[in-house]
Amino acid sequence: MKRLLLFLSIFFFFSANNFPSANENTPDFTPSPPFNSPLSKGGHRGVEERFAVSLIAVGDVMIGGHVKEFTDQFGFGYPFEITRVILAGADLTFCNLEGPLSTKGIKEENKEFAFRTNPKAAEGLANAGFDVVSLANNHIMDYGQDALFETIAHLEKNNIKGIGAGKDLSSSRKPALFEVNGVTIAFLAYAFTFPLHFYAEPDKPGSAPGVSEFIERDIKKAKKKNDIVIVSFHWGAELMTEPKEYQIKIGHSAIDWGATIVLGHHPHILQGIELYNNGLIAYSLGNFALGSYSKNVKDGMILSIRFNKAGVSEAKIIPISVYNIDVLFQPKVLKGDEAKRVIDNLKEISRIFNTEIEFADNTGVVVLKR
Repeated sequence: MKRLLLFLSIFFFFSANNFPSANENTPDFTPSPPFNSPLSKGGHRGVEERFAVSLIAVGDVMIGGHVKEFTDQFGFGYPFEITRVILAGADLTFCNLEGPLSTKGIKEENKEFAFRTNPKAAEGLANAGFDVVSLANNHIMDYGQDALFETIAHLEKNNIKGIGAGKDLSSSRKPALFEVNGVTIAFLAYAFTFPLHFYAEPDKPGSAPGVSEFIERDIKKAKKKNDIVIVSFHWGAELMTEPKEYQIKIGHSAIDWGATIVLGHHPHILQGIELYNNGLIAYSLGNFALGSYSKNVKDGMILSIRFNKAGVSEAKIIPISVYNIDVLFQPKVLKGDEAKRVIDNLKEISRIFNTEIEFADNTGVVVLKR
C-alpha cells in the first residue's frame, strides 16, 4: 500500500506540473596529458574572511562512454585537468553524478541511454576536489541496486558524500553535512525525472523522489540544525532554455522552506539564475564533464558562490566550453568574446527573473539584491 501511494503521489505531481516525456534524448557519448600538480583543497586561495564559505557547483558529470578512450590512456583525472585549480580551490565542490560508478549490475531493459563508469573514476573525482555529488537522477539506477551500492561505497572510500539516493527512501533523503569556517551546511537532492521505478521507497533502493511533502519536511528539519541548506534538483526538460512552471514553483518553495541555494540540472544546457527571497536558484548548470559528442551542447558554466550564516554574499559565473568535439571532454574556461557571448546569453535567459548579471574579467557577476 505504501508503494502504491508513493507512486500515485509522484504520478499526479508529474501530471499536474507538465513533466517531460519519458523518452530520453540525451546526446551520444571523448580527452591532453594529465595535470600532475598537486593542490590541496582550498590551497590556492588567500585568507578567507571569517565565517565565509566558498562553493563551486557544476552540472552533469559522467566519465564513461566516449571518454573511456582518453581515461584509459591518461587516467580518470583527465576530464578535470584544465579546471582542477578552480574545483579544488573551493571549500565545497558539487556536481551531479550522472550514473553509477560500478562494474556490477544488470542494464535496465528498454532504456536507450544507460550509463555506467569504472569505479576508479571516484578517485578522479576526489583528486579534482569534489566533496559532494548528487545521485538523484534518471541514470543512477541504470544498472540496478548493486551498482548503486557499489557507487556509494567507492564515493565513501574517497571521502565524497553522495546525496539523493540510498538503500531505501529514508536513506535517499538523508542530508550530507559539513562544517566550514564555523558555518554548518546541509546538502539535499531530489529527482523529478522518469523512470518512476528508479525512485526509492520505504523498503526499496533508489533515488529521492521530488515529492513536495518530502522536500518541505527535509529542508525544514535540516534548517533547524544547520545555518545553510543547499538543495539539488534533477528536473526540467532536456535542451530547454527556460525552466518549466513546476521548476519555478518548487524552486521558490524550497527557498521559502529554508534553503539558501538551489542547484538544478538535467536539461544539459544552461537555464537562468534567479534571486528569490534572499536565496539563489540556478535552474540548470548544464553539462560539465559528460561523455557525449552532442552538437547541441556547447556552453556551460562553473558557478562560484560565497556565503556566510546570513546567506549568499557573492555569486559569479565562470563561462566554459563543453563542446566535446573541440575540447575532448575537458571543460575549457572561456576568455574574451567567447566568454562574453556565454554571459550575455545567460543574462538574456535570466531576464525573466529580473536578474542582473554584469560581465567583468571574463566572468559574470550576479548583482545581489540588498
